[in-house]
Amino acid sequence: MSELPAIDEIPVDTKNWTVVLENGCAECGFMPGYAYEDNERRILSLVAPVRAAFENSALT
Repeated sequence: MSELPAIDEIPVDTKNWTVVLENGCAECGFMPGYAYEDNERRILSLVAPVRAAFENSALT
């Protein structure tokens, strides 16, 4: 088991996350006002690009 870092080794979080809730986050792709009913369409639209990436990679 790995050891947890000492409490004084953990960096302090200084981001203002309320801004992310209103404006979104370019770093993670979060979009406020996101229409969750579109999830099925969004996921299905990823099938072809992901398949192509695996077919063209050294992972296979």
